[in-house]
Amino acid sequence: MSTKKLTFLLIFLFIPLHFPVQAKPPLTRLQVSTETVMIPMRDGVYLATDLYFPQDMSSPKTTLLLRTPYDKSDTLVVLLANQISFEEKWVVAVQDVRGMHESEGEFLVFANASTDGYDTMKWIVQQEWSNGNVITAGISALGIIQYLQNLLPPPWLKAQYVSMATPNLYADAIFQNGAYRQELVEPWLESLGKTDLIPLVKEHEQWSTFWLNTSFNEWEQVQAPAIHVGGWYDIFLKGTINAFNGYQYHSLAPVRGNSFLIIGPWAHANFVETQGELTYPNATDAFSFDFFKTLVQAQLTNNQELLQDKPRIMYYVMGPDTVGSLGNFWVQTNNWPTPEYTNYYLTSNGRLSLEQPQSQPLSKHYLYDPRNPVPTIGGANLNINAGPYDQSMLENRSDILYFTTPVLDEPIAITGGIRAELFVSSNVTDTDFMVKLMDKYPDGRSMLIQDGVIRMRWRDGPTTPTYMTPGEIYKINIDLWNTSYIFNPGHQIQLSITSSNYPRFSINPNNGNLLNQTNGSVFTANQTIYLSSQYPSKLVLPTIPLNTLLQTQSTNSQTPSTQENEPTTKKVAFSIFSVLVANLTLILIIRLKKIAINH
Repeated sequence: MSTKKLTFLLIFLFIPLHFPVQAKPPLTRLQVSTETVMIPMRDGVYLATDLYFPQDMSSPKTTLLLRTPYDKSDTLVVLLANQISFEEKWVVAVQDVRGMHESEGEFLVFANASTDGYDTMKWIVQQEWSNGNVITAGISALGIIQYLQNLLPPPWLKAQYVSMATPNLYADAIFQNGAYRQELVEPWLESLGKTDLIPLVKEHEQWSTFWLNTSFNEWEQVQAPAIHVGGWYDIFLKGTINAFNGYQYHSLAPVRGNSFLIIGPWAHANFVETQGELTYPNATDAFSFDFFKTLVQAQLTNNQELLQDKPRIMYYVMGPDTVGSLGNFWVQTNNWPTPEYTNYYLTSNGRLSLEQPQSQPLSKHYLYDPRNPVPTIGGANLNINAGPYDQSMLENRSDILYFTTPVLDEPIAITGGIRAELFVSSNVTDTDFMVKLMDKYPDGRSMLIQDGVIRMRWRDGPTTPTYMTPGEIYKINIDLWNTSYIFNPGHQIQLSITSSNYPRFSINPNNGNLLNQTNGSVFTANQTIYLSSQYPSKLVLPTIPLNTLLQTQSTNSQTPSTQENEPTTKKVAFSIFSVLVANLTLILIIRLKKIAINH
């Protein structure tokens, strides 16, 4: 993370403290009282929990619970928990998760999230100051913990605020289409002082019951609706969208239909306008907490009419950063648009064509040497530069194939899932294929939109490795996750194919070894992409009519929920809650930055 970005985040954290929505007296011990308790779990382990009580405790209160591995006693966390308790009149409980900081037990990442969360809530509602209602909130790890709470759904949970998280640790966080997300996993565990868990993760590359307590998709068990917040460049984007769809469309009444999804052009925990090398106007998150408070009120009063005028889905349609370009606005709707999936076929002359390839056998080749991997430049990263970055500096490499449309005469709008269907072969028994989708600017920049990967030994599923036969042709599907973007006239749609993206993904040595097998030679792979009518490799884009986006464009220049009569200071200030969850992740980011410097 750059010093400029870090400085901006620090300023961002203190905005609400210096520019309050309304003038209020400074916090004192009389206005918010605190207490630290050790809450017992079912196995006898005690978890350290800080409680923040509003001044008026004449009646029982709703409790906002945050469970974190990042230290409940951090100075900024303490200040902001005080602020939330004072502003919202909630009891705020901030807990160190098992095995971290002041809590007892062994830290096993998220394996105890469901049982410990259940036991904590059960203890809370038994206290005389509780009205029996618990709401939860948090970003990143704190959000994952909330999703996994559904494995053992507590009846006292009424609403959740889940930001930039996933309910599936295995598939959406650690192993993306089989490829190990080294940049995400290892610095994070190192920042927590838990490097001993890295070999454990690698030992469980294959899906097994080991991952059951960290993966959730039984949506009918969901007991409470949620606000789901994501980013197009976030490390957990796919999981966020999957969770919203599960809550919104597959849970049982009365949860079904009452959740919300907000997706900005954001990288992980970075809710500002500047992302990577681009700036997106009006792209700050100053409104999601308002939706959360409305959801909480609707749940506690059993009055779903409060939600009727709230759009269920809000997302940012990205576009180029040049003046006069189409894009860079918010959309609000109740349902995803239905795209028409348009095929762009890869041709031997490096084009992306709407016409199907000719019958004669055609192909393109490159050599992938694991000892000289393609470096990561932007994308959905945690510890290194994230977001949209120019990829053109890689164009002189011989181990990347490029395919580009002609210069566009008309805008092309896409919203939804992106995939590449490729026909490939190799001279080795295992290798990787990686794809990037980019916007090729008239000035020569190739700005990254999304990327995807497949580790070939896991192409048939994560339970048993399936190795390649050298020379045999395989059809593979590479998921590039989702986006919403407008390619403008004068630009080109560009696709690249290679076999490494390091350190975002671990290097595949092409020898078939699993992650925990370090012996064996490193091989150079001769990769072939087939382009004939028999083997029509293609990029599949979710195109939609531009008018569909324009008709649902937010008419407000700020955000979908900002009201005209709100004070100017509120338009400037971010919500207090967004500050809290961003701060918890900032603690992690600072630790990761220190690790990067030390290395």
